[in-house]
Formats: sequence, structure tokens, C-alpha cells
Amino acid sequence: MELQEVYQMFNQIRSVLKKYEDRWGYLSQEIELPECYDEDDKFKHLIGYRILNKLVDANSMLNWISKPIKAQGFLVKNENNRYGVENNELSSGYPIDWYNEVEQEWDTSRIEHNGEDYYIVGYGREKSIEGIFVRIRKT
Repeated sequence: MELQEVYQMFNQIRSVLKKYEDRWGYLSQEIELPECYDEDDKFKHLIGYRILNKLVDANSMLNWISKPIKAQGFLVKNENNRYGVENNELSSGYPIDWYNEVEQEWDTSRIEHNGEDYYIVGYGREKSIEGIFVRIRKT
């Protein structure tokens, strides 16, 4: 399968998920069990709930990669003791893409604080993030 075909499939999935979001305002986390249910119904309910959660995650990731990049560069600590890129100050919870030098690939994560300094979730709570190459997407 070609990469372009994969993205076409992603766009079809996003379109279907958007219809449900438009109907309920969000992807429903509730799957109702019929009034008379047995163990098989409960099992199907559990599996349906797990699938729905994965679709919510997939939708979130698809929405993330469709956002344009606002800024990119190396993280530098500013006078407020926060890291930033191109005049974009980052604080706890801020979503980013960061370049993993070891794996030589981009990964998505967020900035958090460990009580002493900021870190990138997935990179390490105790590792300095000064100089890490990141991308910030428009929100």
C-alpha cells in the first residue's frame, strides 16, 4: 500500500468520525447495553468501548498531524525559566513534536514540569531539554 493511499484512508476515517462529532459534539464514550443482556452482550459492549476509545485516539492523532506547523527550532530557556522557540513560550501541558536524535525520527509529546525544570514526556523527566529540536503546531 502506498503512503498516499494510507492518507486517503485516514481522510475517509476522519470524515466518518467528523459526522459523529457533528451529531453529538464529541465522539460518544457511552455505548448503551440493551435492557436484556447476557455475557455475550457485555463482552461486545466491552470490545465496542475499547474500539471507540481507539477511534477517539486515532481521531486526535489525525487532527494533530493535519495542523500546520507554527514554529520550529531548538529549545532555549528564557528569562522566565521556561523554554521556547521563536518567541513561543512553552509551559506544562503544551503539545509539541520533538526530534528524537537516537531514533532519528519525530515524535509527538508535551512539555511538563518535574518540580525543578521542564521536560518532554517520553524523553525523560531528568533529562535537560535545552537544545532539543521541536515543532509547534497551530492550535
